[in-house]
Amino acid sequence: MPGPDASPRWSDVVPYRSHLRVYEPLSALHDLGGSAGRAPRAVDPAVESLAALHRLIATPPVLAPVETEAAYLLTAGEQHFWCPVDERHRCWEAVRRAGRDGAELLQLSFGAAEVSEATEGYERWRAARPWAVPHVLTSAWHVPLRWFVAFDATERRVRTGPEPSVVYRTTMATARRRVSTAYALLRRTAPDERLTEAVRDLGAWINEFHPRGVVELDHGGLVRLLGLARVRRDDSVAQLTGVLAALRDGRDAEAWASYRVLLDRWRRVQQLSRAS
Repeated sequence: MPGPDASPRWSDVVPYRSHLRVYEPLSALHDLGGSAGRAPRAVDPAVESLAALHRLIATPPVLAPVETEAAYLLTAGEQHFWCPVDERHRCWEAVRRAGRDGAELLQLSFGAAEVSEATEGYERWRAARPWAVPHVLTSAWHVPLRWFVAFDATERRVRTGPEPSVVYRTTMATARRRVSTAYALLRRTAPDERLTEAVRDLGAWINEFHPRGVVELDHGGLVRLLGLARVRRDDSVAQLTGVLAALRDGRDAEAWASYRVLLDRWRRVQQLSRAS
């Protein structure tokens, strides 16, 4: 974090969010109706939170931005992969979730007219695109434990500098295999069906995309919240891998004790959202 005399960057004050992204080959995006023969407009993931903040403080607030062909670009060797921002779709989904969790609070925050307009817009859009699935999942103030299932500790990538980051990245084929194996294991051993269902839903989501894609977990603003040193030391991926290995070996008590430690760790991070 900057010192007391430094001017804070916008990334220091916007919401602390993590992201799970799927990148696909450009040909797969064209199959979804993109502009044939033309790459999407590349944007930097770091600007997304700032853009979201600008929309929320606008008068009136903009709950669903205009749809664009913007996408995040990932280059691996000579291959280029693209992750559509899908921000309009994701904002609509966030409004729907907020409405289910507390419709009255949502309307007090944004106004009944804005909420109604966003809801109706989403229904029209969904009717025209029943097949659409967002390429990005976002979580505020923590990383959902199920996301770690798709990765191995060796796949962590750390970037230092003015805008540090911690990401995990793996191939779609590897992510699918890990999630499928974890789901089959949890169906036999997990005492809490919510975890099993969460891993199942994760598998269903990544199966919607191109088999030669790339899956990325980005700790995003949590690096700013917790500090780079703490996030780069975090062993949640390795610990969850150990939980699954213990379950596979029949060491259930050890597995669930380790899982509770992991769960408590991220619950404490979530509780920072209510800190004054």
